[in-house]
Amino acid sequence: MAIKVDRQRLAKMAARRKNEGLVAKYDNTKATAVSHAQGFLFGLIFAVIVYLILFPLLVVFDKSENGFLVFLHYFSELFYERGWVPYSLIIMMGWGLGILFFKSRKLKYQRQAMHYDLLPRVVSEEIRTENIEDFAEHLESLKIDSHRNFLMNRILRGLEHFSVRQNHADTANMLASQSEIDATTVESSYTLLKVFIWAIPILGFIGTVIGISDAVASFSGELDAAGDIDQLRNKLSEVTQGLGVAFDTTLVALVMSLIVMFPTTMTQKAEEDLLNQVDDYSNEYFLKRLREDKPAGGDTPVEQMAYLQQQMMELYQGQTQTFEQMSQLLAHYNQYVGGEEENLGS
Repeated sequence: MAIKVDRQRLAKMAARRKNEGLVAKYDNTKATAVSHAQGFLFGLIFAVIVYLILFPLLVVFDKSENGFLVFLHYFSELFYERGWVPYSLIIMMGWGLGILFFKSRKLKYQRQAMHYDLLPRVVSEEIRTENIEDFAEHLESLKIDSHRNFLMNRILRGLEHFSVRQNHADTANMLASQSEIDATTVESSYTLLKVFIWAIPILGFIGTVIGISDAVASFSGELDAAGDIDQLRNKLSEVTQGLGVAFDTTLVALVMSLIVMFPTTMTQKAEEDLLNQVDDYSNEYFLKRLREDKPAGGDTPVEQMAYLQQQMMELYQGQTQTFEQMSQLLAHYNQYVGGEEENLGS
């Protein structure tokens, strides 16, 4: 039994499908963005390493009388004996540092492309439509991933746009638009880091509120059981110590926020400087060498003027010939009309 296939319907369904290959061709978010899985895994590993380093400080220096060792023991207590908040803070800080670590590697990879001669003059001094394929083949031979490199992506898109439009102004406008897209891509890649910078202190305040609530609750529970002033004074002293401990989470959170903030600012500044270098490279070594197809008559103003004069002379000669032909036709018409009138009169 033959099965009928509605080819038109299949064609419409195929046309509606998302062309993932075309979208991925121009996607350069890998040049700056870091996956959440990579950052979170880095944060977990970072937290495990930190707690493994702090654990001996907590155990070995428990009863030490040396001032520096006492400080190390207190420092380890900030992370081990302040509830669940420090664990979360360490993971978030590690996550943010992981993003910065992978970003620095991406930045290093992109800077390496600046040392290559992407548009060698050996191929041609000028970039024209007839030699664009030669430049494209040279770029492919460098084995630089355009999805991970802003400069390579910018040059490839410029070559492709110029091969289609064959117009210098349109290509320049496209590169300016791509520059804005790249800047937006870089800025959006820091969204999660900015969230960490303000979320870490807030999480520290939450830990402080929890510590204060526990201290006040324990004091109110022991208040009725206190028999005399001495017991009440002791309980009040314990509550005061508990309040001091509660503020430790805020201290830790503020320090962690600063640790994430400074390298984030420096890394973002470095990426912005890189985009400025890409813009300069595109203007100096790409746009300046673009040449449209030569117009009729040559490139210089003198040649253009001579060509226009020649065209005007040819137009004048053509109009003169047309006028002469019209005059001849008019003369023949007058002769014909005059002959007909003589025949009618006779």
